[in-house]
Amino acid sequence: MAYEIEFTRLDDILQVTATGTRSIDAVLSIVEDIFTACTEQKINIVLIDVRGLDGRLSTLNTFKLATRHFPILRELRVIKKAAIVDLVEFEHNYRFFENLTKKRGYRLRLFSDHNTAMTWLES
Repeated sequence: MAYEIEFTRLDDILQVTATGTRSIDAVLSIVEDIFTACTEQKINIVLIDVRGLDGRLSTLNTFKLATRHFPILRELRVIKKAAIVDLVEFEHNYRFFENLTKKRGYRLRLFSDHNTAMTWLES
């Protein structure tokens, strides 16, 4: 579960950059770190750049993340809106994850372009 995470605040948006190895355990730890940072900084809009994470989650782990773990986090009501920036080669998986999270009450979108993600967050 080796990863590094960097936080930068841009006005009302917390910008997060994660690097390292992508696994379900690493992703859950990253999400926990983000929730802690949002709580400490009293911020609820997040841009998460995961393009620096090697590997990808299986469809099953993506499903588990959205259906088992995110509902618990949603109850904390910490994050109001989130954009995830990932590699363009994973674009075919974006809609699956977006649909799972949207049906569970999240305002979350995935993008392959940082500027497009920021524009959506600011809208």
